[in-house]
Amino acid sequence: MSSSDIDQEMLERLEAIYRAVQHAPNLDQAIRLPEVLTIAGVSKSTWYARLNPRSPSYDPRAPQPFKLGTSERSPSVWWRSAVMAYVQACADAQIAR
Repeated sequence: MSSSDIDQEMLERLEAIYRAVQHAPNLDQAIRLPEVLTIAGVSKSTWYARLNPRSPSYDPRAPQPFKLGTSERSPSVWWRSAVMAYVQACADAQIAR
């Protein structure tokens, strides 16, 4: 399987996810890192590199996390809709090339 086949397969999967989300009720959820990584399809180190402005992999479109409490031990979460919009923006950028 060539990389273009894999890229096309990934785009088709992302488009299917996007279509499914479009028909879902507008109930946003705060999601934790493992689900973010599953949706984005990247590793933990890649994801955090995209969030870090000092990294060469920094992507300003990537949604920033927020804490679910005031303690520094409170979990970091992301809005599901923000992660999905980011994935769609990445897919749209690939299609536009």
